[in-house]
Amino acid sequence: MGRLIVAAELAGLSGRTSEASLLAHRASSEAPDRLLAARAAWVAETLPTGRTGLARGDLGPALHAVSEMQVAGGVEHATAALLHLAAIAWDHTLEPSPGDPMLAVVEALALPEDDPRSILLAARTEPVVRGDRVLELALEAAPSAEDEESAWLLGYALNLVGEIDTARVLLDRALASMRARGELRTFPQALMGTSMTTYLAGDVAKARLLAEQAVSLGRDLGDAGFSAAARCALAWFDALDGRQPDVDVISGGTEVGAQVLRSSAMRATVLGSQGAAYLVTGRPAKALERLRCIADPGHDAYHPDFAVITSPDFVDAALDSGRREDAEQRLADLEQLHDRWHAPMVRTALDHVRAALVPDDELATTWAAVRDARWSIPYAKARTLLRLGRRLHAAGRSEDARAALHAALALFGEMPAPAWEERTRDALRATGERLAVPGRRDELLTPQELRVCTLAAQGLSNRAIGEHLFVSPRTVGAHLYAAFQKLGISDRRQLSDVLATG
Repeated sequence: MGRLIVAAELAGLSGRTSEASLLAHRASSEAPDRLLAARAAWVAETLPTGRTGLARGDLGPALHAVSEMQVAGGVEHATAALLHLAAIAWDHTLEPSPGDPMLAVVEALALPEDDPRSILLAARTEPVVRGDRVLELALEAAPSAEDEESAWLLGYALNLVGEIDTARVLLDRALASMRARGELRTFPQALMGTSMTTYLAGDVAKARLLAEQAVSLGRDLGDAGFSAAARCALAWFDALDGRQPDVDVISGGTEVGAQVLRSSAMRATVLGSQGAAYLVTGRPAKALERLRCIADPGHDAYHPDFAVITSPDFVDAALDSGRREDAEQRLADLEQLHDRWHAPMVRTALDHVRAALVPDDELATTWAAVRDARWSIPYAKARTLLRLGRRLHAAGRSEDARAALHAALALFGEMPAPAWEERTRDALRATGERLAVPGRRDELLTPQELRVCTLAAQGLSNRAIGEHLFVSPRTVGAHLYAAFQKLGISDRRQLSDVLATG
């Protein structure tokens, strides 16, 4: 029975979902004891069939299986299962935070407080109540986290409480180890977690690449739900370029994909993407309409973490559409949250809102403070510099305005975030500075399109490019098609000349 359960799990990880389901149900019906029955039920519940409680946004059946394992003496099995649930619940639960229904099961395990497993579970179940303690314990344990499991557990915990720099180091290390040995139990979630952490750290190009790899992996594994979640992450990055998310494309046309998009985290991601795209394309009122839902406890897209992350967008949309009172309310909410939870991502959001609302007579000192400060989320700092630059110009301080805007332009360029770069250039031109209009044709391409075209120009086939970038040949073809349209060419043999001359 034990081998049958492992076979069911491995079949599921290999994308052979129907076979995995048959094996799991057989094991469940024939299991001779409570522990084996619970393990079989757990495997059946976590298969991407679209017919499980998880697929409906209900953590109950999965948590019942974990409790059964623990009661039957399988503490290690229960702990491993609960850690996996902590990683995937984000995409499956209809609750804003999946921690509450998990909390009783976590407490029953009675893990030592400084155990990396306990630290991650605390970060998932009680991020606000115990966030400061999680941060302290995780940072204390991080220097000795040399093995893959500890790096993943502590990195993901730090990601959840918003400590970006250390989280990225640990998650990169864990991801490289998982990739090297072909680990598939945690690797999909590690890809997604590392993608978001990499984005928050300011490397949008790499974050997008990781999300594209996650989409490919979901397709290869036949997991429509995970694929939808990964495409949702891609929509977040597309929004930085002003592209609105297409919900039908994200769901993949499947009921499982559509169900995943009903989870609170995915609804918040879609609305956050819509808001960001509207904001960067100059439609702040529409942006505010979407972003307001994420922070409204009465809305089905309410999500505390995303409310914090999207605060710069919310406040900029509120101010640009003449709704200063909304921006002031967000400031009050963030100050109240920061009194209880000193997470770096909360502090960053608070710093942006305070700078956005600072009185005119404090603009110069605020600009000097922001200029010299190191922010944990570079994207938020760039947005703050852009707003300060515009306000300094309006206040007649053109020299400071240009300095702030050039600092913002440099940060946006490093990510890169081309649409925000262009908005910053527009603000610089408004100060009277003459800027060359970008004329290179290859600047029309997204970072991923440029990477694909560069490799294609070197003579690599679509399959070879896909292997190099960890995406499918079909994805490579889609990037080439889009690039050809932008560059006005029809043949990959023309790429070398176009990329060489611009």
